[in-house]
Amino acid sequence: SILPFAESLWLALGWNDLDELPGKYVKNLYNFSDDGRTWRAGYGPRIRFYNDSREQYDIPNKFNPSGSVDQLRYVVELLKKDPYTRQALITIHDPLKDSNIDLETKDQPCTRSIHFMLSPKNELNCYVTMRSNDLLWGFSAVNVFNFTFMQEYVARLLGVKIGKYYHIAHNFHIYEKFLPRIKEFAKYDLKEVSKLD
Repeated sequence: SILPFAESLWLALGWNDLDELPGKYVKNLYNFSDDGRTWRAGYGPRIRFYNDSREQYDIPNKFNPSGSVDQLRYVVELLKKDPYTRQALITIHDPLKDSNIDLETKDQPCTRSIHFMLSPKNELNCYVTMRSNDLLWGFSAVNVFNFTFMQEYVARLLGVKIGKYYHIAHNFHIYEKFLPRIKEFAKYDLKEVSKLD
């Protein structure tokens, strides 16, 4: 599937306009949009253009909006300056936009943070924390791919090896409507599937 690659590029660019990349490949993504065009909680703007405004992110093709923080650039520059810092962290949850009891939305961010740390072996480890994670569509379809891809390009920018990836989900689940599909997957003989590689 092209979706993991398209979504990873979309995140790296800091966009949340579905027409720009992922919506061209998976029309179902529009079902999670409040306005039919963007993802309110899309990770890209939160990673590349984090700001202190209550206004929701609407960054289809804009670069360097004033008053924003490029957290990805910060992480890379911080690790260059202090390779063994424990502060190279990207925050996804935005209290000004998300912590509103009256907010009605189809799109609350599941990922809370992405933390990068260099090991004593000079390998870049990545720690992702999620409040909730769907096994079928989130975890296996895009999340692990997106964040390990990010780990890879941060490691390359730093000129270090790729280390371990840690995925922490406080609630790991499958939706009942997808149980038949999960049961079908469970019938596969993993030894036979591994021979297909």
